[in-house]
Amino acid sequence: PLWALLLLMEDNFAKISKTLEEIDRYFDPRRAPAGEGPGEKDFLTWLGLWVGMIPAPNWSIQKKRYALSIAADLHKYRGTITGLRCMLALFFEIDVEIEEWTWTKGMQIGLYNTIDMDTQIDERFDIDDCFTVTWKPRPEDFGPGLKYKIAAIRFMIDREKPAHTFCYLNVVGYEAEDVHEKP
Repeated sequence: PLWALLLLMEDNFAKISKTLEEIDRYFDPRRAPAGEGPGEKDFLTWLGLWVGMIPAPNWSIQKKRYALSIAADLHKYRGTITGLRCMLALFFEIDVEIEEWTWTKGMQIGLYNTIDMDTQIDERFDIDDCFTVTWKPRPEDFGPGLKYKIAAIRFMIDREKPAHTFCYLNVVGYEAEDVHEKP
């Protein structure tokens, strides 16, 4: 009986020892288990949680590995135009124009007096805290899922921009309400 107990413990310690020998693999996005095989845990998503880069469920394993390998570098640019462009390109595969110190012109009697998606009747606010993101969707982007994609883009912008700033999201060719954050 003692021999069987020692054999069982030796087997358990062998598994632990093997895991400890390969522990660096679990923290390397290029080599971490991705949950592909039977009984294999998804350590890529777990790593993403550690660095604030939660991969989208529809991403390929290669894209997850790439995103996590550049997460630390992207974090250096968080809250900047470069960082925002990179995050939108990575998550949504879109290219945007970002212009600082701008806001929609709104309704200006005698100059621009149509009432449209960009019409605003607001008090003046500090333009130094404002910026505009312009996205020109491709024809294939227009469809039933566009409204949800715009909402997801808006969420990403709000998450990645500096907290004290206001963003006007201009989606060229799309007419809807509730895509703009008002100061």
